[in-house]
Amino acid sequence: MHWFILLVALILSSCGLFLLWNIPLIQKVMTKPLQTISIIIPARNEEKRISPLLESIRSQIDFIHELIVVDDHSTDQTASLAKEMGANVVQAEPLPKGWFGKPWACYQGAKAATGEILLFLDADVVLMPGGIASIYREFKKTKTPLSIQPYHITKKPYESLSLFFNLIVMMTTGLFTPFGLKWKANSFFGPCQMVTKEDYWKIDGHASAKHAILEDIALGEAYQTQLKKPIRALAGKGVVHFRMYPEGLSTLIEGWTKNFATGASLISPRLLILVSVWITGLFIAILSGVAPFMWQDQVYWIGYLFVGVETYLLTRKVGKFSILTIIFYPIYLIFFVGLFIRSSVQSKKKKVTWKGRNLQ
Repeated sequence: MHWFILLVALILSSCGLFLLWNIPLIQKVMTKPLQTISIIIPARNEEKRISPLLESIRSQIDFIHELIVVDDHSTDQTASLAKEMGANVVQAEPLPKGWFGKPWACYQGAKAATGEILLFLDADVVLMPGGIASIYREFKKTKTPLSIQPYHITKKPYESLSLFFNLIVMMTTGLFTPFGLKWKANSFFGPCQMVTKEDYWKIDGHASAKHAILEDIALGEAYQTQLKKPIRALAGKGVVHFRMYPEGLSTLIEGWTKNFATGASLISPRLLILVSVWITGLFIAILSGVAPFMWQDQVYWIGYLFVGVETYLLTRKVGKFSILTIIFYPIYLIFFVGLFIRSSVQSKKKKVTWKGRNLQ
């Protein structure tokens, strides 16, 4: 019986390997882009996070046409810091009814931009040397809207609590299975997006996503339905990195609460089933030890450690996490489930907040 339980856990948890079978990396180049690029960064109270991004852009300033930071009514020193570091700071106008803050900031940045290519970056992103040229080289292969999920760097222990969220964000694209591009892209990552100005304004830009908490997915859907063009989603290891919620645990909880229940409702049923099967396999490997005397059996520890190693190998595809993940992955999994429930409850009660704003 013990071996049967182990076999079930291993089979179910292997769905994770299927969903992240192969994540293509962007090839790094240093060739100067042939078209003018406008970088647009929406920023609200980002004085503690935006400096590394601006420094990374400043080291590649010859590769772009202009750098625009849209100050979304910050109450800290975001605007002055951005000006000191060479950015053109656009002060956001009052938030109109029916808009969320980030789409509104991006929209105004795009209106101010004069480049042929628009590169939208979140304030917590950092571009690696050659990052701009590498992103553009990948983009010009098809000239269709491109999004990149940054490689997640963790520095403090609590940041590893984002582990399962990061894995699922990548899994639910459906792009990294053995079927590759045969499965339609289901995501358009928000932290890093490149699009021609012409295509952006054909869908009226972020106005097509003004009502969405997850504006990136709504924007990707607009590109596909209105432009009748495919969207592309890739991973950014070695090109685009970020730290998620370095301010502290409370910000991490607030950020994932905002995103995850809404995001789950947009996942295709096929991918939702596969992710659920994977998580079920993990729980079987963990909870089988609760059975009388099972934890004393070497079979249980074989399963526990096997799933831990599998989880750690998956995380290396999406970020830099500690090897202690092999031991502590149950903590991260329980945190994920608890926060997902919290996100669902607060979304239904319409009590979701982010950076001092109520998101209805």
